[in-house]
This record gives sequence, C-alpha cells and structure tokens, in this order.
Amino acid sequence: MLITPNVQALYANKPAVTYAPSHFQDARQYVLICIQGYNVPDTLLDVGTSANGAYTFAALPTLAPSRISWMPFYPFLHCALNRLAGLSLVYTGIFITTLAAGVAVFFAALTLRALGVARPALVALTVIAPLFGATWLFLPGADALFLAMSMLGLWLVVRPPAAGPRGEALRTLAALPLGALILLTKPNALPLVPALAFAFLYQSWRRSLLAGYTAPFNVFIADVVIDQTRPLLRLFRVADERRVLRYDWPPLLLAAGIGLGMAFWLAYSSTISGVPFYFLDQQLNYWGRAWAAGDLAGMFRYYAQMFDLANVGQPWQWQPAWNLAASVSVLVPAASRRVPIVLRGMLLCLVVFIQFAGLAHNANERYLGSTALVGLAWAAWIAPVEGRQRPCVLRYAVVVGFAACMVVLVVGYMFPNGLPIFIGIVDGAGVSPW
Repeated sequence: MLITPNVQALYANKPAVTYAPSHFQDARQYVLICIQGYNVPDTLLDVGTSANGAYTFAALPTLAPSRISWMPFYPFLHCALNRLAGLSLVYTGIFITTLAAGVAVFFAALTLRALGVARPALVALTVIAPLFGATWLFLPGADALFLAMSMLGLWLVVRPPAAGPRGEALRTLAALPLGALILLTKPNALPLVPALAFAFLYQSWRRSLLAGYTAPFNVFIADVVIDQTRPLLRLFRVADERRVLRYDWPPLLLAAGIGLGMAFWLAYSSTISGVPFYFLDQQLNYWGRAWAAGDLAGMFRYYAQMFDLANVGQPWQWQPAWNLAASVSVLVPAASRRVPIVLRGMLLCLVVFIQFAGLAHNANERYLGSTALVGLAWAAWIAPVEGRQRPCVLRYAVVVGFAACMVVLVVGYMFPNGLPIFIGIVDGAGVSPW
C-alpha cells in the first residue's frame, strides 16, 4: 500500500480514509462495479438544500455520476482474477497493470521493429514513461490496460502483410473484435478513429507501392476516391485510368470495431437505465467538455485563462495549462523526421480531433498518454540513427524529465488541491456549461 501525505490531505476531515492506489478515484469505481454491478442514480438527488431544507431535484439521472461512465472490460478482468484465481480485489488492479505494462512493452518492440526503428527492444521501454508520468497514481485504473490493448491494435495496423491469404485474413478479422474491446476498456478509443483512417490510407499506399504504384501519397488519396466511385463514373461515362491499388484493411476494421463497441455500450446502457443514449448523456452532461465541438473561439478562451495575470495560481488556470502542455508535448515527436510518418500523421489526427471536439478537459494527459501512439512516437524519437549504436541520452533525459515533472506536479500540487478536475471557461458570468 502507498500512503501519500499530500494526497491524504484531501481526506483531512475523514481520518478513517486511507489512500491506497488500488482504491483511488477511477480504480475504486472499477472495484465497486465488480462487487455491486452498474448503477443508475435516482432522479431525486441530494445535490443541495433550499432555504426551507427541501431537496433539489434533477431532471435526468444523467446529471449525477453513474458507474455506467466506466467501461466494462477492466472490471471484468477484476472479477475474473478474484473469482477464478482467488486474488484479492485489493491487488487485482496492481496485477492487471503490471501485466498490461509488460504486454505494452512487448508489442511496442514488435511494432517499432515493423516500422524499421533501430534498437526496438531497448527504446520500447519508453512507451511506459508517458504513462507513469501522466497517470502514476491512476495506474491501477484502466489506463495501463488501455495502453496495452491500443499497442496490440497498432501492431496489427503496422505489421507487414502475412505470407499467405489465410494469415492475412486472420490478421484482418482479429482487428474487429479487438477494436470493440479497446472501446469497452476506455471511451478514449473514439479519438483514435480519425488516426486509424489516416493509417488505412497510408498503409494502403505503401502496399500499393510494392505492387507497382508510383504516384505520391496525395495522388493516391485521389485515386482511392476514384476507385471507390468507379461505378458512378461509368454511369456518367467519365473516362478514368485504372491504377494498381492495394488496400490494407486492419486499420479500417479496427476503427469499425471501435464503432461497434460504442454502439453496443450505448444500447446496453440505454437498456439498463431506461434513458436513450444514456452513456453519451453521462459523458456530455455530467462530465462535460471544455468547449463545444467546433467552437474554436471557446477553445482560445479556455486556453487564454492561464494568462490572466490578475488571478495567478487559480485552479482554473492550472487546468488549461496542464492540458495544453500535454498536447504540446505530444507534438514534439510528431514534428520530428526521426519518427515514422505513419505515427506522425496518426498523432496529428488524434490531437486535432481532441481539440476540435472539446475533449481536452480534466485528464488530457491520461487520454493522450495511454493511446500507445504517444509512447511509440517518443520511442522512435530517442532511437539511434544511422551510424550510432545507442539511443540519444539527451533525448531519453527529456522523456524521463517530462514524466518526472508530471509526477511532481500531480502529487505535490494538483491532487492536494483537488486537481485535475473538469473546469470549463471561467468568466464574469461564472463557469461555462461546457
């Protein structure tokens, strides 16, 4: 057990509470899901009292926290270890996290080797540095498992085609259920969909080059559109030139699996709650977003809060600064030519989608750090280049320094002050509904 005085201070008025990483915040919810199942809050909520002492009412149960916001695959593993292996629920989170970290590093090495990165086994250890830095005290939660599942998915995406048609078919079909499991581990899988769409196009272009295709990537995208609309072109008697195109389907099947998992969870949560699209309502109404999707002005207002010199040190200043630092740190390897283009393109799609959708709120560093893309990009960034045998020590120090700074900020400042939490746009009228 780990007892951190700075975090224990959060429970100053509750001496019976002892902080343990296996039962902290999200990790506690997963254990309770295993013990008690999923719950839906009553519509009568004790969210405050009026002057005469009467309770206030909520219009929908989506205005209060529900365990349906936490996905089922991780608590399923808790229950399996507890009931089949007899392992105490106090330790199941630590066990799953340790195993997941090993799986993540193993498949990271295979993925980096498939991408042609030098010394893949050594630099693969870097994939857990962003995770430990960003989610150190959340590790018994689903983040480490999500990292491992995402890494397995990326290995299917970038590995070379199998030798025979049977092996290639198995690789392709395995991506569909894997995508569903990734989504049912954490809803953070949704921002991976545009990144996987880019991977589908890029990997297909690479396969087409091997088959004799010669045009650059931008022309290939146009040729894909033409190839898929060929019946329409024939209908209007438009002449087109046939080109040799080869498609790499696992990225698209992985994205489809994520959509399939989301559809299942929306249907299931709506059934057990009686509220249509209950899970989506939970995420948008209770957990909120920093700004509305597509509201670029709101995005700039959100990040501009950290430059309010009249209110230095306020929690609503720390939060946007923390989230912006997480996104900028991801763009460092994404801007380097040392990193394979497929990873750089996927990272850019991921960050742009998160910013555009207003999803950069209470834990942006966890959402980014656990996608596997970030760890792979950092690993490729520090890998040795041609003519060298060892990774760049300075670059390795930068990655480890990022992780150490995050740990110090989280444990020393943010957790004792109740951060990171969702804080929207603060202005004269109060907090934005987003």
